[in-house]
Amino acid sequence: MWKSLSRSVSITMEPGALVVLIDGEPTDAALVGKAREYADAKGCPVTLVRVLPEVTTARADNGVVILPWQIMQLMEGNAKFELERLRLRFLRGREHPNTKLVRFGRVVEEIASVVQLERAHAVLARSKPKSRQSPSHRTRPRICRDVTKRARVHRTKLR
Repeated sequence: MWKSLSRSVSITMEPGALVVLIDGEPTDAALVGKAREYADAKGCPVTLVRVLPEVTTARADNGVVILPWQIMQLMEGNAKFELERLRLRFLRGREHPNTKLVRFGRVVEEIASVVQLERAHAVLARSKPKSRQSPSHRTRPRICRDVTKRARVHRTKLR
């Protein structure tokens, strides 16, 4: 008599998160709204990310020296407040988790780190207008599906 030593095991992998790069602009609301639609359709969690520049020099305000870490702490608090406001407005009531991250450094490096950490399904970011265009030029957010290669920016006028 031979006994079968093998057994069947099924593993269900959770889809990676949709990483949404928030840049502190008024268009962030539309971006998070699109992120909600995409994440609900794909059944994935959403991670809102704000990348801020590192502060390396102290400032003086009315004779009081404000150290770089104190400035960054204030910047982080403001960014978290904005992310929470967006999360409550657009991502409330989802059955998948939503997270908020505030990072300091270069955008490309920090997003690459988050993509690797979160095993991102996709990255959603707003296109930046070219400098010769007026600041009122608006662009439609596009999903960059291949997060392992450099992101290409697709620009389309909103109607």
